[in-house]
Amino acid sequence: MLRKPKKVIRLVLFLFAAALAVFSFTYGVKMIGHKDPGWQTIEADVQKGHVTYTAGLTLQYWAEGSGAEIRDLTERVKKVYSDSLYRNVELLDARNTYEDSVNLASLNEQEGRKVTVSKTLARVLAKALEKTEENAGYSVFAGALNGEWQTLLYLENPQDFDPAVNGDQADRIARLTELINTPETFSLEISEKGEEAEICLRVSPAYQKAIEEMEISAPVLDLGVLRDAVLIDLVAEDLRGAGFTEGVLFSKSGLSMLLGQGRTLTVFPEEDERPETSLTVSGPAVTARFSASLPDSEGYGAYETSGLKRHAFLDARIGDFRNRIEDAVIAGSGITAEETVWQLVLLNCAEDPEGVSWPDNIKGRWILQKDPARTVHQGGK
Repeated sequence: MLRKPKKVIRLVLFLFAAALAVFSFTYGVKMIGHKDPGWQTIEADVQKGHVTYTAGLTLQYWAEGSGAEIRDLTERVKKVYSDSLYRNVELLDARNTYEDSVNLASLNEQEGRKVTVSKTLARVLAKALEKTEENAGYSVFAGALNGEWQTLLYLENPQDFDPAVNGDQADRIARLTELINTPETFSLEISEKGEEAEICLRVSPAYQKAIEEMEISAPVLDLGVLRDAVLIDLVAEDLRGAGFTEGVLFSKSGLSMLLGQGRTLTVFPEEDERPETSLTVSGPAVTARFSASLPDSEGYGAYETSGLKRHAFLDARIGDFRNRIEDAVIAGSGITAEETVWQLVLLNCAEDPEGVSWPDNIKGRWILQKDPARTVHQGGK
């Protein structure tokens, strides 16, 4: 007679446990799709990941409302962001061609021919060509020279092959630098044709012979340090055009762009958060950060040898680095990312950083190399 209640109790406990498991599973599923108000990380569509993984960008977007409203908003932002990132990463790729895009690589592959391109690519290259013609240390034709240094920046032991100690590497870089700075080596013809444009890249026989002898496969046209900035500007243009302005774009190279108004951005040099080193700007705004000494999270992208610091901001006029700037931050409101990085180019390539001119809407702070006091220098208003 005592066994029946035990069976009933066991049955009740089993049913309770089963109900609890169903509730927990259902609650867990709901929580997976739940979104709290605040900053949301927008990830590009994984179906486009074979292209967008090279972007080096992150988008944070502010969302409020119910969980369903936040999910709907973030999905719409994700669609615009993914499409823009996919299209523009392809467009700016200097090495790889794609079936659905005429890009920088298309121009590099079809040297000597007129190629029909989008007005967007024509606009990007026209600006890069203007900056090249300023002879301030940047060259859109320095793909091979950039490639030599990029190889060193991402070697396990780059010091063994650095031109400061390796004669063969020094000769290669010197030869490329001379060719890149010879006016007859390259020409880039850009002409608009209605909704499209035609571009023709021409390269001298002397350059072609040199890269064949040195077995260099790097492209001629390459945006170099401006690439991330141009990409952010193009993606931001698409997001703003779709009405999405409550976001912040970040690049691995140290750029941040606040898309809309009503918020501020503050930037510090890496590992130096003294108030006098920081800059704060109101949106829409862009900030950039540079360090001559700090490699990326995987330990690459910068190194030091023989007291010389190697990083991304090469002076194409000398094929080397000025070794003036240790840390720098740049910020401005109502400007493009390209304008911001251009100011970093001027600062890093100047013989005297104090002599660099500053637009009214951009300001900067920097610390010179070999200054143990880390004195803060300022430019702009």
